[in-house]
Amino acid sequence: MEKLIVISAPDMFPGEHELINRMFASGLGLLHLRKPGWDVASMMNLLDKIDNAFHNRIAVHQHHDAARDYGIRRLHFPERERHRLTTAEAVACSASVHSIAAYKELDSVFSYAFYSPVFKSISKKEHTATIDMTEVSGMTRHISMVALGGIDRHNCLIPFRHGFDSVAVLGAIWETPDPLDAFKNIQVCITTDPQC
Repeated sequence: MEKLIVISAPDMFPGEHELINRMFASGLGLLHLRKPGWDVASMMNLLDKIDNAFHNRIAVHQHHDAARDYGIRRLHFPERERHRLTTAEAVACSASVHSIAAYKELDSVFSYAFYSPVFKSISKKEHTATIDMTEVSGMTRHISMVALGGIDRHNCLIPFRHGFDSVAVLGAIWETPDPLDAFKNIQVCITTDPQC
């Protein structure tokens, strides 16, 4: 399981494909491509600009069928979409949950689950922390758990200390003047901490 996951900006971001390629070249292990308002053609246009060598490190949230044309076999299912889960061609499936109860209901077909929000969200200002991270400490888990929501370079290590397997970042990357630098700063924090 990757310790650091980057989630794409939800909308069009100038030069996004170049930044994504540079993050991958700098050691990004997994990108979640989440573009909720995009049609298939827009997503394919972005994927065309991301180096083919990195496609196996991308998970898609929308247009799963089109992603197969790029050899992408990592699929994400938010809570409202889990009913359409088909895993025949998937390498890894992930899910989003917002409570321990929802996490416990997940089938083991999922490799990992995003659990959010752990802190006040950076990208979704109305989302405040609703999770008690101590619930995760020592909890028996059947699926890897990824902390999401409000994670930045100042607090990225806290979820690991509560037993999370990984952290995911969105606003801390895409809402900064230099997304690549922001990524590298968080990456350094995580890779140099002996507890991670």
